Amino acid sequence: MRAIEAPAAWLHDGVITPPAAEEPQRFAIVDAAEIRHTVMVLSQALADQCLVVRLAGRDRLVLAAHGVYPDGDALVVSAPHDHELGVSVYPADDLAPGAARPGGFVGYQAGVAPIALPPVEVERVTDHPAPPAIRLGPHVAWRPGPVPLAPDDASYDHATRVRLRLPEAIPIGRGRVLLAIDYLGGAARLYADGVLVDDHFYDGEPWSVGVDRFASAGRWPVLELAIIAAGDLPVFLEAAARSRLAGASRGAELRSARVAWWRLARFDPRNGDWT
Repeated sequence: MRAIEAPAAWLHDGVITPPAAEEPQRFAIVDAAEIRHTVMVLSQALADQCLVVRLAGRDRLVLAAHGVYPDGDALVVSAPHDHELGVSVYPADDLAPGAARPGGFVGYQAGVAPIALPPVEVERVTDHPAPPAIRLGPHVAWRPGPVPLAPDDASYDHATRVRLRLPEAIPIGRGRVLLAIDYLGGAARLYADGVLVDDHFYDGEPWSVGVDRFASAGRWPVLELAIIAAGDLPVFLEAAARSRLAGASRGAELRSARVAWWRLARFDPRNGDWT
Protein backbone atom coordinates (compact mmCIF):
# COMPACT_ATOMS: atom_id res chain seq x y z
CA MET A 1 0.00 0.00 0.00
CA ARG A 2 1.43 3.35 -1.05
CA ALA A 3 -1.02 5.84 0.41
CA ILE A 4 -4.27 6.38 2.28
CA GLU A 5 -6.37 9.30 1.08
CA ALA A 6 -8.57 10.12 4.06
CA PRO A 7 -9.01 13.02 6.47
CA ALA A 8 -6.28 13.06 9.07
CA ALA A 9 -8.84 12.86 11.87
CA TRP A 10 -9.87 9.40 10.58
CA LEU A 11 -6.34 7.94 10.92
CA HIS A 12 -5.22 6.38 14.18
CA ASP A 13 -1.98 4.39 14.09
CA GLY A 14 -2.64 3.26 10.55
CA VAL A 15 -6.27 2.35 11.25
CA ILE A 16 -8.98 4.20 9.32
CA THR A 17 -11.93 5.05 11.57
CA PRO A 18 -14.58 7.19 9.84
CA PRO A 19 -16.93 8.93 12.29
CA ALA A 20 -20.55 7.87 12.53
CA ALA A 21 -22.55 9.81 9.97
CA GLU A 22 -25.99 9.72 8.36
CA GLU A 23 -24.63 10.70 4.93
CA PRO A 24 -22.27 8.64 2.72
CA GLN A 25 -18.54 8.99 3.34
CA ARG A 26 -15.62 7.81 1.26
CA PHE A 27 -11.86 7.44 1.32
CA ALA A 28 -9.29 5.94 -1.04
CA ILE A 29 -6.36 3.55 -0.82
CA VAL A 30 -3.53 3.57 -3.36
CA ASP A 31 -1.94 0.14 -3.64
CA ALA A 32 1.63 -0.85 -4.46
CA ALA A 33 0.81 -0.85 -8.18
CA GLU A 34 -0.40 2.75 -7.80
CA ILE A 35 -3.99 1.71 -8.45
CA ARG A 36 -6.48 3.85 -6.55
CA HIS A 37 -9.35 2.04 -4.78
CA THR A 38 -12.32 4.04 -3.49
CA VAL A 39 -14.08 2.80 -0.35
CA MET A 40 -17.63 4.00 0.35
CA VAL A 41 -18.85 3.97 3.95
CA LEU A 42 -22.59 3.85 4.51
CA SER A 43 -24.67 3.84 7.66
CA GLN A 44 -26.91 0.83 8.26
CA ALA A 45 -29.93 2.86 7.16
CA LEU A 46 -28.29 3.86 3.87
CA ALA A 47 -26.93 0.36 3.28
CA ASP A 48 -30.51 -0.94 3.49
CA GLN A 49 -31.42 1.48 0.68
CA CYS A 50 -28.39 0.69 -1.50
CA LEU A 51 -28.36 -1.34 -4.71
CA VAL A 52 -25.27 -2.29 -6.74
CA VAL A 53 -26.10 -2.19 -10.47
CA ARG A 54 -24.40 -2.19 -13.85
CA LEU A 55 -25.62 1.04 -15.39
CA ALA A 56 -24.48 2.86 -18.52
CA GLY A 57 -21.40 0.67 -18.80
CA ARG A 58 -20.14 0.95 -15.19
CA ASP A 59 -20.78 -0.62 -11.81
CA ARG A 60 -22.55 1.90 -9.62
CA LEU A 61 -24.19 2.35 -6.23
CA VAL A 62 -27.82 3.47 -6.27
CA LEU A 63 -29.59 4.85 -3.21
CA ALA A 64 -33.38 4.96 -3.11
CA ALA A 65 -35.48 5.52 -0.01
CA HIS A 66 -38.19 3.10 -1.14
CA GLY A 67 -37.86 0.95 -4.24
CA VAL A 68 -35.68 0.85 -7.36
CA TYR A 69 -34.64 -1.69 -9.98
CA PRO A 70 -32.64 -1.49 -13.23
CA ASP A 71 -34.31 -1.69 -16.62
CA GLY A 72 -31.55 -1.73 -19.21
CA ASP A 73 -29.64 1.53 -18.76
CA ALA A 74 -32.54 3.11 -16.89
CA LEU A 75 -33.84 2.90 -13.33
CA VAL A 76 -37.45 2.31 -12.35
CA VAL A 77 -38.11 4.14 -9.09
CA SER A 78 -41.17 3.71 -6.86
CA ALA A 79 -42.42 5.49 -3.75
CA PRO A 80 -45.69 5.85 -1.81
CA HIS A 81 -47.99 8.66 -2.90
CA ASP A 82 -47.05 10.85 0.06
CA HIS A 83 -43.30 10.77 -0.70
CA GLU A 84 -41.17 12.25 -3.45
CA LEU A 85 -39.68 10.10 -6.21
CA GLY A 86 -35.91 10.34 -6.23
CA VAL A 87 -32.66 8.43 -6.49
CA SER A 88 -28.94 9.02 -5.88
CA VAL A 89 -26.11 7.48 -7.92
CA TYR A 90 -22.34 6.99 -7.47
CA PRO A 91 -20.21 7.42 -9.49
CA ALA A 92 -22.07 9.87 -11.67
CA ASP A 93 -19.25 11.88 -13.28
CA ASP A 94 -20.31 10.60 -16.74
CA LEU A 95 -24.07 10.91 -16.17
CA ALA A 96 -26.52 13.78 -16.38
CA PRO A 97 -25.91 16.64 -13.92
CA GLY A 98 -27.83 16.56 -10.66
CA ALA A 99 -27.66 17.70 -7.06
CA ALA A 100 -24.36 16.98 -5.31
CA ARG A 101 -24.57 14.82 -2.17
CA PRO A 102 -21.89 13.91 0.37
CA GLY A 103 -19.61 11.03 -0.58
CA GLY A 104 -19.68 11.92 -4.26
CA PHE A 105 -23.26 10.76 -4.84
CA VAL A 106 -25.44 12.79 -7.20
CA GLY A 107 -29.15 13.09 -6.47
CA TYR A 108 -31.95 13.20 -9.02
CA GLN A 109 -35.58 14.12 -8.29
CA ALA A 110 -38.54 13.32 -10.52
CA GLY A 111 -40.34 16.54 -9.62
CA VAL A 112 -43.48 14.61 -8.67
CA ALA A 113 -44.94 16.25 -5.59
CA PRO A 114 -46.32 14.15 -2.72
CA ILE A 115 -50.10 14.00 -2.65
CA ALA A 116 -52.74 13.28 -0.02
CA LEU A 117 -55.46 10.69 -0.51
CA PRO A 118 -58.85 10.49 1.20
CA PRO A 119 -58.97 7.90 3.99
CA VAL A 120 -60.31 4.39 3.52
CA GLU A 121 -64.03 4.37 4.35
CA VAL A 122 -64.75 1.99 7.25
CA GLU A 123 -68.16 0.60 8.17
CA ARG A 124 -68.72 -1.93 10.97
CA VAL A 125 -71.19 -4.53 9.73
CA THR A 126 -71.34 -7.06 12.58
CA ASP A 127 -69.74 -7.35 15.99
CA HIS A 128 -68.79 -10.69 17.55
CA PRO A 129 -66.34 -10.10 20.43
CA ALA A 130 -66.46 -13.68 21.73
CA PRO A 131 -63.75 -16.05 20.48
CA PRO A 132 -64.65 -19.45 19.02
CA ALA A 133 -63.71 -22.65 20.82
CA ILE A 134 -60.10 -23.61 20.21
CA ARG A 135 -59.73 -26.73 18.07
CA LEU A 136 -56.72 -28.92 18.70
CA GLY A 137 -55.09 -31.27 16.25
CA PRO A 138 -53.45 -34.63 16.96
CA HIS A 139 -50.58 -34.91 19.39
CA VAL A 140 -47.15 -34.34 17.86
CA ALA A 141 -44.42 -36.50 19.39
CA TRP A 142 -41.78 -33.81 19.58
CA ARG A 143 -44.11 -31.23 21.19
CA PRO A 144 -45.48 -31.24 24.76
CA GLY A 145 -49.06 -31.36 23.50
CA PRO A 146 -51.39 -31.09 20.51
CA VAL A 147 -51.09 -28.21 18.07
CA PRO A 148 -54.02 -25.76 17.70
CA LEU A 149 -55.75 -25.83 14.34
CA ALA A 150 -56.58 -22.85 12.20
CA PRO A 151 -60.16 -21.55 12.55
CA ASP A 152 -62.50 -23.37 10.16
CA ASP A 153 -65.02 -21.78 7.80
CA ALA A 154 -67.80 -22.08 10.38
CA SER A 155 -65.79 -19.91 12.81
CA TYR A 156 -66.01 -17.02 10.37
CA ASP A 157 -69.79 -17.15 10.50
CA HIS A 158 -69.38 -15.53 13.91
CA ALA A 159 -66.63 -13.06 13.05
CA THR A 160 -66.63 -9.32 13.44
CA ARG A 161 -67.07 -7.91 9.95
CA VAL A 162 -65.93 -4.51 8.69
CA ARG A 163 -66.59 -3.12 5.22
CA LEU A 164 -63.79 -1.14 3.57
CA ARG A 165 -64.04 1.16 0.55
CA LEU A 166 -60.89 2.41 -1.17
CA PRO A 167 -60.62 6.05 -2.28
CA GLU A 168 -61.82 6.50 -5.86
CA ALA A 169 -59.00 9.01 -6.30
CA ILE A 170 -56.50 6.14 -6.65
CA PRO A 171 -56.08 5.39 -10.36
CA ILE A 172 -56.32 1.76 -11.47
CA GLY A 173 -53.42 0.18 -13.31
CA ARG A 174 -50.82 2.83 -12.44
CA GLY A 175 -48.71 1.15 -9.77
CA ARG A 176 -49.11 -1.06 -6.74
CA VAL A 177 -51.75 -0.23 -4.15
CA LEU A 178 -51.05 -1.62 -0.68
CA LEU A 179 -53.60 -1.73 2.12
CA ALA A 180 -52.15 -1.86 5.64
CA ILE A 181 -54.66 -3.44 8.02
CA ASP A 182 -54.00 -3.07 11.74
CA TYR A 183 -56.40 -5.28 13.64
CA LEU A 184 -56.69 -7.10 16.96
CA GLY A 185 -57.98 -10.67 16.96
CA GLY A 186 -56.92 -14.25 16.44
CA ALA A 187 -57.13 -14.40 12.66
CA ALA A 188 -58.75 -12.55 9.78
CA ARG A 189 -59.96 -13.02 6.23
CA LEU A 190 -60.32 -10.46 3.48
CA TYR A 191 -63.05 -10.61 0.84
CA ALA A 192 -63.26 -8.60 -2.40
CA ASP A 193 -66.80 -8.27 -3.74
CA GLY A 194 -67.74 -11.27 -1.61
CA VAL A 195 -64.86 -13.50 -2.79
CA LEU A 196 -62.22 -14.68 -0.30
CA VAL A 197 -58.88 -13.29 -1.50
CA ASP A 198 -56.50 -13.44 1.48
CA ASP A 199 -56.20 -14.46 5.12
CA HIS A 200 -53.89 -13.77 8.02
CA PHE A 201 -52.98 -14.93 11.52
CA TYR A 202 -52.55 -12.15 14.05
CA ASP A 203 -48.90 -11.43 14.88
CA GLY A 204 -49.07 -7.89 16.22
CA GLU A 205 -47.88 -6.26 12.98
CA PRO A 206 -50.03 -4.56 10.33
CA TRP A 207 -51.20 -6.93 7.61
CA SER A 208 -50.17 -5.62 4.18
CA VAL A 209 -52.29 -6.65 1.18
CA GLY A 210 -51.71 -5.74 -2.47
CA VAL A 211 -55.28 -4.76 -3.33
CA ASP A 212 -54.49 -3.57 -6.86
CA ARG A 213 -54.84 -7.25 -7.85
CA PHE A 214 -58.56 -7.14 -7.11
CA ALA A 215 -59.58 -4.19 -9.29
CA SER A 216 -61.95 -5.26 -12.05
CA ALA A 217 -63.80 -3.58 -14.90
CA GLY A 218 -62.20 -0.25 -14.08
CA ARG A 219 -63.36 -0.07 -10.46
CA TRP A 220 -62.17 -0.92 -6.98
CA PRO A 221 -63.99 -3.76 -5.23
CA VAL A 222 -65.87 -3.44 -1.98
CA LEU A 223 -63.65 -5.10 0.62
CA GLU A 224 -64.90 -6.86 3.72
CA LEU A 225 -62.70 -7.85 6.63
CA ALA A 226 -63.76 -10.74 8.89
CA ILE A 227 -61.94 -10.84 12.24
CA ILE A 228 -62.17 -13.75 14.63
CA ALA A 229 -61.87 -12.70 18.25
CA ALA A 230 -58.77 -13.76 20.13
CA GLY A 231 -59.07 -15.82 23.27
CA ASP A 232 -56.21 -17.31 25.26
CA LEU A 233 -54.31 -18.41 22.17
CA PRO A 234 -51.99 -21.41 22.80
CA VAL A 235 -49.52 -20.17 20.19
CA PHE A 236 -46.31 -18.21 20.33
CA LEU A 237 -46.67 -14.44 20.10
CA GLU A 238 -44.06 -11.78 20.71
CA ALA A 239 -44.55 -10.05 24.04
CA ALA A 240 -45.56 -6.78 22.37
CA ALA A 241 -48.21 -8.53 20.25
CA ARG A 242 -49.69 -10.35 23.25
CA SER A 243 -49.66 -7.11 25.24
CA ARG A 244 -51.70 -5.38 22.51
CA LEU A 245 -54.31 -8.13 22.72
CA ALA A 246 -54.42 -7.95 26.52
CA GLY A 247 -55.03 -4.21 26.42
CA ALA A 248 -57.81 -4.34 23.82
CA SER A 249 -61.33 -3.31 24.83
CA ARG A 250 -62.89 -5.99 22.61
CA GLY A 251 -61.74 -9.34 21.32
CA ALA A 252 -61.92 -8.41 17.65
CA GLU A 253 -61.51 -4.94 16.25
CA LEU A 254 -60.03 -2.98 13.38
CA ARG A 255 -57.61 -0.35 14.64
CA SER A 256 -56.83 1.26 11.29
CA ALA A 257 -56.82 0.69 7.53
CA ARG A 258 -54.44 2.82 5.49
CA VAL A 259 -53.82 2.71 1.78
CA ALA A 260 -50.62 3.59 -0.10
CA TRP A 261 -50.46 4.10 -3.86
CA TRP A 262 -46.93 3.27 -5.01
CA ARG A 263 -46.20 5.53 -7.96
CA LEU A 264 -43.64 4.55 -10.58
CA ALA A 265 -41.28 6.61 -12.73
CA ARG A 266 -38.54 5.59 -15.17
CA PHE A 267 -35.28 7.52 -14.92
CA ASP A 268 -32.59 7.65 -17.62
CA PRO A 269 -29.39 8.77 -15.85
CA ARG A 270 -27.61 9.43 -19.14
CA ASN A 271 -29.80 12.42 -19.99
CA GLY A 272 -31.66 13.00 -16.71
CA ASP A 273 -35.12 12.33 -18.19
CA TRP A 274 -37.98 11.03 -16.04
CA THR A 275 -40.96 9.35 -17.69
